[in-house]
Amino acid sequence: MFLNFKISNFLSIKDDLEVSFSITKAQKIDNTSVCVGNSFVNKLGCIVGPNASGKTNLFRALVSFFIFIEGSYLGKKVYIEPHFFKTKDDTMFSTEFTEGENQYKYEIVLNEQVVRRENLRKLNKKTNRYNDVFLRENNKAKIAEGLKINEEDLKRLSSDISLFSLLKHLNYFKIWGENINSFSLFLSNVSPKRMTRSGRPMFRVFEELTDKMAEDETLKRDILNEVKKIDLGISDMLLVDTKKQVSNSEGETEQKGILPEEKNKLLITVHKDGNEIAFLSLFDASEGTINYISLFSKIRNILNTGGIMLADELENSLHVDLVERILNLFIHEKTNPLHAQILFSTHNPWFLQYLTKTQIFIAEKEHQSTDIFRLDDIPDVRNDENYFMKYIAGEYDGKPKIKGEAVLNVSEVE
Repeated sequence: MFLNFKISNFLSIKDDLEVSFSITKAQKIDNTSVCVGNSFVNKLGCIVGPNASGKTNLFRALVSFFIFIEGSYLGKKVYIEPHFFKTKDDTMFSTEFTEGENQYKYEIVLNEQVVRRENLRKLNKKTNRYNDVFLRENNKAKIAEGLKINEEDLKRLSSDISLFSLLKHLNYFKIWGENINSFSLFLSNVSPKRMTRSGRPMFRVFEELTDKMAEDETLKRDILNEVKKIDLGISDMLLVDTKKQVSNSEGETEQKGILPEEKNKLLITVHKDGNEIAFLSLFDASEGTINYISLFSKIRNILNTGGIMLADELENSLHVDLVERILNLFIHEKTNPLHAQILFSTHNPWFLQYLTKTQIFIAEKEHQSTDIFRLDDIPDVRNDENYFMKYIAGEYDGKPKIKGEAVLNVSEVE
């Protein structure tokens, strides 16, 4: 589980920004948090705020660093873009997280693609202090006493590669007994690239679903069970072979696909009304239906492995009840035994009434810089407040500052 994230100098994030999942025992009021050591960690986090406040940039920052930390040794590079007022300054990212019984703190400082500093530390439970696992400054690495690494492997380390990524993929963490997988266990609908999202056209989502369900019968069964529970009018899902017998120029028969790109399977949904049965391609379903099925197939993986889901505008094309269902999948022990977490942003403050004040983050932009604060940072906010009503009333800030009134009647426009 992730205890916190800290970021500075990334896109609209100019100064130090922190998102913390950690709470005290006194702040635990329901089953949406988990005991970790002497404290508790929230499974949910929700960010609200106006457009252009920097919510999406927070997710871009997290996704960029997750990819860089985990995959830079494999050649997965991301462009680190600093704030436009601090283009020459370093960018920093750090997090505290748990793996099994261990707790770690990781920090990396970059300037463009160059790693200036990188540090992984492990919490000593006896002293409650962090001790270095490794410290890397510029391109020189110091490994903790007792942990050995081949000098030839260290020579593979270049300035644009994370030492963490190198050690992970050369199996040094396993050799040292430090099995760290957190940075590979994440799901997001945001691309690290500016001005783009990782959302794909519906036909690509459809193809991905078809391929996955063709390979995994258990996934197909789980998706069908979920579809029946949320009443989408689908009673069954079938994978139909699209190949047919055709004759070539020499009169010989052969199998040939009838779909673009020679896809061999078509995902069909079965609809029943009394004795009547209809068969439709899933591609004929609504965007919301396809999005939910695709999203559920990925959430299912996170719930089965542990990790974190980073979702910008989670409610996109989904009914509020379906979003509530997704949140409940993370809340309940039965569906989330490995304590996977979800951090999501929304423009629908309705969801605030389901959360505690330690799970609500307000995003604002002041002096061209994104600021995010947790609701319990505001003095005198009570546990029994209606956060939804107070937010829309403007008591917590984080609302659009709109000047003038909208003109609804075009005839009034001169």
